[in-house]
Amino acid sequence: TTNLEALACGTPVITYRTGGSIEAIDEFTGYIANQGDIESVCELVESVFSREKDVFKRICRQRVIDNFSSSVQYEKYYMLYNRLLGL
Repeated sequence: TTNLEALACGTPVITYRTGGSIEAIDEFTGYIANQGDIESVCELVESVFSREKDVFKRICRQRVIDNFSSSVQYEKYYMLYNRLLGL
């Protein structure tokens, strides 16, 4: 949940292409590096710092609200459970 917490605070995410971390971001709210590619991570950090925080703040927060808020997640679980139960 660390990535979602960062986005909720308006902070873009830099993550490795592993696990479910990449699902939290899109092309406007973060960056993905190959695992172990420290040089790429350093370049991505520099890229984030070279832009104004306001560029990311609204977009990152809106991504969390639209995709990961409790009401959105409850609805997704409800639909999944109904589908699995054949309802």
